[in-house]
Amino acid sequence: MITSKLKEALICFRAGRVTLRYPFEPSVPPEGFRGQPQLDITKCLGCGACSMACPTRCIEVTNEAEQRRMEYCFDRCSYCGECAEACPEGGITMSSEFELATDSVTDLRTVAYLDLVRCESCGEVVGTAREIDKLAQELATKMNVAADSMPWLRWCARCKRESSLATAQVLQPAEAHL
Repeated sequence: MITSKLKEALICFRAGRVTLRYPFEPSVPPEGFRGQPQLDITKCLGCGACSMACPTRCIEVTNEAEQRRMEYCFDRCSYCGECAEACPEGGITMSSEFELATDSVTDLRTVAYLDLVRCESCGEVVGTAREIDKLAQELATKMNVAADSMPWLRWCARCKRESSLATAQVLQPAEAHL
């Protein structure tokens, strides 16, 4: 019995250290590790796709007067990466940062404000200025027209529908309604 214990001890000593000295030496996460999401607010359109994709609901989008408030609460984040996958502009990327201990929960929160665009007819929220400007630029390039020649981009869905119906009624002869 004593010889088996000595034999086991020798095997363990020969193997060397098999654990990490983590708190005393930095640990490099493996490739593909998902740590804290990193935000590039300059790329954010304010579309809210990240908020809709987040299973823990740690991204809150609210409209306040003339601005859209985007609050990222990383104290509730599970680091699943769904927000990064949902972001159409690549404004959210997953980092390898995992040491997030802090004394204040506000250190784990980020708030961004984006200007809203309201419908020129009724005042309903259409989207953020960044969304509308990006869409105008893309359409202007594809249609080969000036970006400011599309005022309907700044109308809400209801006003666009009403304008289309009014235009259609003017174009159709009165006999077509019989």
